[in-house]
Amino acid sequence: MLSDAVTEAIQVAKLLATKADEIERTRRFPAPVNEALVESGMLRMLLPKMYGGGEIEPGTYLRAVIALAKGDGSVAWNVFVANSAALIAPFLPEASARLIFDDPAALIAWGPPNGQGAKVVEGGYLINGTWDFASGCR
Repeated sequence: MLSDAVTEAIQVAKLLATKADEIERTRRFPAPVNEALVESGMLRMLLPKMYGGGEIEPGTYLRAVIALAKGDGSVAWNVFVANSAALIAPFLPEASARLIFDDPAALIAWGPPNGQGAKVVEGGYLINGTWDFASGCR
């Protein structure tokens, strides 16, 4: 999957550079960018191997993110967020981690807290609040 994350990142960055204006204009990643990020393993560099991730060492990860940023900074930021979120996997029950990470295109998005709340109710959870922004949500 990630034989050489930095080399993969450099290749993806070449695509990003051609899509940077579209990304800025639409505030979305075009399908070819999403596909390249998933196929290259850029979104799973820090995810443990047992969940299909690269589990690469931090210095290589940082060099890969820097290489991506040379193509498009917003994509590099979202790759950073996806990988940071993947760090929770070892702390989850294995079944929960697999539920989240078994789909190679699945991500965890996050944003600033704005007073959201959740409480347990009969049959599940009741969630309320406002979510103005979350990196990786689209």
